[in-house]
Amino acid sequence: MTGVRAATTRRPFVRDAQREFGGFDSIVLWHAYPRIGFDDRNQFDFYRDVPGGLRGLRTVVTQLHREGLKVYIDYNPWDTGTRREGTHDLTALAEMVAALDVDGIFLDTMDRGADAFRAELDAVRKGVVLESELALPLERVRDHHMSWPSGLATARPPGCCATNGSSAVTCSTRSNAGAATILRNSRPPG
Repeated sequence: MTGVRAATTRRPFVRDAQREFGGFDSIVLWHAYPRIGFDDRNQFDFYRDVPGGLRGLRTVVTQLHREGLKVYIDYNPWDTGTRREGTHDLTALAEMVAALDVDGIFLDTMDRGADAFRAELDAVRKGVVLESELALPLERVRDHHMSWPSGLATARPPGCCATNGSSAVTCSTRSNAGAATILRNSRPPG
């Protein structure tokens, strides 16, 4: 959901999600994938190229904030074969955070951002959330507030799970996509 279309469809989208499953806590503006690489545009260009440009996208972010949602941009560290910004990616990300007034950055395919992330982001907006896709190392909890965490090797998801007296474990958790219930059987069927 980006640009002019998002400005007109945002409210029904948010309200439908609220009615269907309790709504969203946050939204990631996933901008380039799978289109990146067809030309020389880089991941930051894709934000600039939405209808209405960065100003239009900031309007969408403001409207989503009014709905009570947190808004994140996506960072793709693997974007190395496209046009370069002429500055370091951290600087470009900080500029994008300032231009859009987003709440955080989703770190695609990463377990953490570089040490310099926090200082660079705090210089433009204090408290910007860094959310890693992969399991966040414990020593980085101090400067990264969230993690998906894809690839976390644990028998039970953290923060939930209660056995019901049988082999089944039921977990209920709230995720970025809304409410989710996980039912896992501890032994193979049959």
